[in-house]
Amino acid sequence: ARAEGVRGTILDPFASGLALIVAGLFFARRVWEMQLLTVGDLFSQKYGRKTELVSSVVQALGYLPWIAAQYLALAAVLTHFFQIDHTTAIFGAALFVTFLTMIGGMWSVTLTDTVQICVVLVSLVLLGVKFASTVGEGSVAGGITMTWEQTPLELRTLLPEAGLVALLGWSTTWLNGVFGNIPGQDLMQRIFASRSGSVASRACLLAGCVYILFGLLPVGMGLASRQLWPDELPQGSDGHVILALAELFLSPPGICLLVV
Repeated sequence: ARAEGVRGTILDPFASGLALIVAGLFFARRVWEMQLLTVGDLFSQKYGRKTELVSSVVQALGYLPWIAAQYLALAAVLTHFFQIDHTTAIFGAALFVTFLTMIGGMWSVTLTDTVQICVVLVSLVLLGVKFASTVGEGSVAGGITMTWEQTPLELRTLLPEAGLVALLGWSTTWLNGVFGNIPGQDLMQRIFASRSGSVASRACLLAGCVYILFGLLPVGMGLASRQLWPDELPQGSDGHVILALAELFLSPPGICLLVV
């Protein structure tokens, strides 16, 4: 959001949240009734074992960059706050996550996700209120209004830039974000694990709305950070807006760690 504006956040949170809503409206109940264990099972039932194998390999390879990004992000936080060697932090994060998943399976993922999301949401709200209050000289509403008014118009819109190429790129981003996330194993495994098809559907709808709503917090803080640092983020933040803001407005470091 800081560099590209609201348009740069189409994939996350807008398209990702919309993917959950679309899944809840059209797919969750039907997929749950098929009593599948993995997305590969769906391809196996419809198209055979060879298609199942190909789809599973493609999905596994597709998750590697995403998982690597999570390890890098966690390593950056550990390095920043605890001065741990970056390579050591990456391997430590990978081993810890792998160990936790192996001993607990889906249940461990569910529990840790629940705790993590609750902590992140509360922390983001606290940081957002503190930041907006500071920018608005004591008024949260004033800080939000000031941020929006001082943000350049081209950074405040989700609409595409002029031109056919820009329109095609914008449309592709939306389509990939919405429909590309639906067949993902991370979403489907939560649908499969639901108590019933109706629970799966309602959970997707609620999750999509909440995802977009709370996703607006980091988007807004990214835009507002331009007022504090018009040129570039402070040294040591590694280009992470939330990390820079948490270190500036929250203390001690333990609270910053909860946010990032």
